[in-house]
Amino acid sequence: MILAISVSEKLINSFGFQVDPENEVKGVDISQAGWKTNIIVINQLPVIPETFWLRI
Repeated sequence: MILAISVSEKLINSFGFQVDPENEVKGVDISQAGWKTNIIVINQLPVIPETFWLRI
């Protein structure tokens, strides 16, 4: 898992990350099947209680 404060869409796309079709939460992207990693872009997370600790 990769935590990033801010990442451009261009960079996310260049590494092949996509929005997770099961969660569809903005800011949580998954990689291609072979890499088995996720990236969480903190500034793109929704402002809800569940993401509070990541956003501070």
